[in-house]
Amino acid sequence: MFLLFITRKIAVPGKPFIIMTIPGSQPKLPSIVLYSHTDVVPTFKDNWKYDPYSGYKDEHGNIYGRGAQDMKSVGSQYFEAIRRHFKRGKRQWLRTIHIVWAPDEEIGAIDGMAKFVKMPEFRELNLGFMLDEGLATEGSTYKVYYAERNPWWIEFTCEGSPGHGSKFIENTAGEKLVELLVLLFCCDCIVCSTGEDSWENAVEKKSAGNRTGIGEGAEKNRHCARILNYHRVWNRL
Repeated sequence: MFLLFITRKIAVPGKPFIIMTIPGSQPKLPSIVLYSHTDVVPTFKDNWKYDPYSGYKDEHGNIYGRGAQDMKSVGSQYFEAIRRHFKRGKRQWLRTIHIVWAPDEEIGAIDGMAKFVKMPEFRELNLGFMLDEGLATEGSTYKVYYAERNPWWIEFTCEGSPGHGSKFIENTAGEKLVELLVLLFCCDCIVCSTGEDSWENAVEKKSAGNRTGIGEGAEKNRHCARILNYHRVWNRL
């Protein structure tokens, strides 16, 4: 007998979890979870060839849309793999399989997985093994990463001498920010100049980071006393 359930779980209003479950022949065994997230980062529509939220498909089968790589492509692979098994007559496995679509991943999952793991519905999944978010690939190989890689969100505060924008003031926050950015970019250059053939391979083996934002603490035409720099570091443990 074959069954397939689709359920909707709410940890935070407006941010649902969508879970597709294929019960196993031995449902008491720890389950397999195939994870994806539904949210995407913001976009600037004027910089896109097609509407980023239209899911436009061209004559070659390429789909254009925000989140196509991060990470709808991975979730689509899960669905396609199961669809092919269904077509071949394989419609049940030893273990229960859950395909989970979660919200809020791009901004830290505070209202997403962080809350869901504390709910009884998460414990009911009886999780034994989970494939989390990976990297999209243009080839036919699906890559599985087995090491731990944790993101660190770091905020640097550069403080310096304030004053009017027409004055040449020493020891400003801006000067310190430049020194910080040069240092951070040099670290990235070291990562990417170690013989790796791609950024992806470098990130797989080392720590690397990206500047994700700069904030300042004063109006225009002034040397501000404080500048904030936001840095995301992928740390390979």
